[in-house]
Amino acid sequence: MNDVKDLCERILDQPAPPLRDGAQVLAVARHAAQRRARLTAAVGGLACTAVAAVVVTAALPRTTGELPVAQPPSATALVSAAAVPPVPGPDAAQAHGGRIAQLLADAVPAGYTSRPADATSTWRLDTAATPRYISQTRLIVSDGAGEGVLSAAFAGDGHAVPDGDLCAAAVTDRLAEYSSAGPGTCAVMSVGGAAVRVDTTADRAVAATRFLAGGYLTIRWSPMTWSTVSPSASAQPWTVLDGGGRPAVDAATFTQAGLAGLAADPRMLP
Repeated sequence: MNDVKDLCERILDQPAPPLRDGAQVLAVARHAAQRRARLTAAVGGLACTAVAAVVVTAALPRTTGELPVAQPPSATALVSAAAVPPVPGPDAAQAHGGRIAQLLADAVPAGYTSRPADATSTWRLDTAATPRYISQTRLIVSDGAGEGVLSAAFAGDGHAVPDGDLCAAAVTDRLAEYSSAGPGTCAVMSVGGAAVRVDTTADRAVAATRFLAGGYLTIRWSPMTWSTVSPSASAQPWTVLDGGGRPAVDAATFTQAGLAGLAADPRMLP
């Protein structure tokens, strides 16, 4: 307590600071007024900015939970959405036959053997209006007891890629121009972004077709090598099976998915 008392007494003994004159007091007052005015303006500006921010935020569209969910395209539309390569010309298809034969042979399952049925054959079907052709490569596949035919055929028919259901009647009619396949079932598979039509007929043949700009590629498996129609009597000689006439091979040798994969394989194109 004594220390505090001594400190207070020493402070009181010091002379008081000189009083400010009227001009100094007026200057201080003016400075305080200007400072208050600046503070008021700054606060007002911040308030306006905050209001503006609220208005802008309210004007923005709400996106949380309201964006449409992207839906994957249907298998029937994939052929139109994806970049579609053109069908090769007849000369390019013919020259690519050796490579196709190798790819087909590589796809033969273990336990089966294969050999060329014949050399790659190309039929030019040019008309006055549209140059058309069929180019086909075939292998004989055997399990030692029976035989079947695995083939790849380009059809350059000059038509555009179908823009709808690949199993539609119009597409079926288009394929019938170059195929003698009988009635059966149709499905569409997606392989690497490409849509492939897969037909299975009553005689257990399976055909996978990938449509190209100006034509298509069909990979076909037939579990038999003989035909009741002679090549000379057929309007579509490329469809005639003229092998050794041995018993049919089990139809499960090549699956729909396996053939669709071959049809979509980019190496099948020159």
